[in-house]
Amino acid sequence: MKLLRVILPIILTGLVCGLAGYRVGQQRQRRVTFAMIDGDFFSDFTALKSFRAGDTDGAIHRIETHAFMDATLLLYDPHAEHKALDMFIPQLVDYRHAYRANPSDWTPMERNLERLLSSRK
Repeated sequence: MKLLRVILPIILTGLVCGLAGYRVGQQRQRRVTFAMIDGDFFSDFTALKSFRAGDTDGAIHRIETHAFMDATLLLYDPHAEHKALDMFIPQLVDYRHAYRANPSDWTPMERNLERLLSSRK
C-alpha cells in the first residue's frame, strides 16, 4: 500500500507534465503556422494586386521571391523529406536557368537557394 502511495503521485505528475508540455507545443505550433499563413497571404495578395494593376514585372518578382524563399526554407534541412518539392526541383532549376540566369541580379536568398540546389544534384 505504501508503494502505491509513492508510485501513483509520480505517475500522475508525469501525466500532467506530459499533457501540459503537449498543449504548450500545440499552441506554439499554431502561432508559427498562422504567422506563416499570414505572410503567404500578404505576399500572394500583394502580387495579385500588382498583376491586376498592370505591374506584371512587380507581380512576377514578388511571386518568384516567395517561391524561391519557400524552396530555400524547405531545402535547408538536409534530413527532411520533401517528396512534392523533389518532384519540382528539375522544373525549378529549369525556370531559374531560363528567367533568373544572371547571378549579379540574385538576392542573397537566391544565392543560398542555388547553393542548396547544386548540393542536391
